Amino acid sequence: MTAATEQQIHQLETQRFAAMAAGDVDTLASLCHNDLVYTHSTGTTDGKADLLDRLRNGSLRYTRLDLTVRLVTVVGSTAVVLEEMDASVLADGAAREIHSLGLAVWTWDANQWRFLAFHPLPQPREHPINLAPLNHDQIDLQNCLEQSN
Repeated sequence: MTAATEQQIHQLETQRFAAMAAGDVDTLASLCHNDLVYTHSTGTTDGKADLLDRLRNGSLRYTRLDLTVRLVTVVGSTAVVLEEMDASVLADGAAREIHSLGLAVWTWDANQWRFLAFHPLPQPREHPINLAPLNHDQIDLQNCLEQSN
């Protein structure tokens, strides 16, 4: 895929975070695939309707949401985004601070990109994970497979 497609996915991911932070359910709904699988930092999982309902009724509300996109990879009709997220959230009335790495998946469907899945990995502040820039040219899958045998 082209750099333009990767940039488009980066922009869509930024729009998604902005919609979540603002509680903009209509914008978020337009970005999400109907088969969305959204895993929260607590390990609970919502589908599209449940996630939108929680944002709409206020049982999930972000009071601060910061995003750093680390990597966008597009292969065919699938895009994978590795990102770092810092957030303050009210979930079912309880305040939480979140610092995590996330993997977001987008898919090309009905002539547009749709947000399909999200899975976070909590990242403790006292032991941060080193997120050095990833260079695809440095990844030699065949070599990795040979070394594992």
